[in-house]
Amino acid sequence: KEVSTVIAGSSSLKTLRLIAVNCAKKGDELFNTFGEHGNSALLHKYGFCETDNALGCGGVTVPVDLLIELLGNPLVYYEAFAALEGGFIDEEDFTEEETTEDENGDEIDDDDDDVKNKNGKKDDDDAKKHNGGAPWETLTDAVSPGAAIAAAAGWCGGVYEISDNGTVSRDLLLLFATALADPDDGSHEMDGKTGLPTGLETVKHDDDVLVLPGVAEATLAAIKARLSLLPVGTVQGDLKKAKQLQAKCMSKQSENGSSVPKHGVTGIAAALVLRANERLTLEKAFEGLVEKLTRLTA
Repeated sequence: KEVSTVIAGSSSLKTLRLIAVNCAKKGDELFNTFGEHGNSALLHKYGFCETDNALGCGGVTVPVDLLIELLGNPLVYYEAFAALEGGFIDEEDFTEEETTEDENGDEIDDDDDDVKNKNGKKDDDDAKKHNGGAPWETLTDAVSPGAAIAAAAGWCGGVYEISDNGTVSRDLLLLFATALADPDDGSHEMDGKTGLPTGLETVKHDDDVLVLPGVAEATLAAIKARLSLLPVGTVQGDLKKAKQLQAKCMSKQSENGSSVPKHGVTGIAAALVLRANERLTLEKAFEGLVEKLTRLTA
């Protein structure tokens, strides 16, 4: 049975359609399900967490600023990201234009005698064609084989996450592989045209990326660094505190005659449950990666 509610609030009326799974008559109270979400999404969208959520926190994100800190230089991160996105620019594609200044301090292009003032604008109508010597006017006009190679290797645009089962995202592994590629290192050579590790298009499994020099170490460091963002504690300790707070809350609600949720927690208790979920996910990821590396190097 369908229940439709017309919502006003815009230039055109829109309909919100709720599908009832059981028969309902006028005046009955209807409930909607939140769907299958981890506690991180539940807390963000609805303000509560489930103590027995089978999806745990739903995964842990590794923030970009943490990756930059691990790599030691923002430029290292952004160059690697650009290469994976297909925006890598080979230095050989650029040519420095020789310029001189006139007596007023304006720059004169020696090639075409166009004058460029202090604001960087050329008087000639063709100034827009000059772009620092790049073979294209903008990066969006560039066609780089790097984007196709990265996509073939599993790049998804920068999803740096650790799933609830402890699996590290392919994007995080590819980022480290690219950032750590050394054009002067034969064992981990970088393609000078794409900025990507040579042979990256042949990658089929996470293990293929993990065995590249420095990738496993960097991934373990990232997991430890993300874990260090959480307050010192344990999974069981966080859950114990959450249960204690929830018990007090339920007691007060019972005294006030309010309904008491059986599984959901809010407020500080929800934050503690989510923290426990994240801690468990990161610890699982670290231990699982160590075990995998042990097998790969055996």
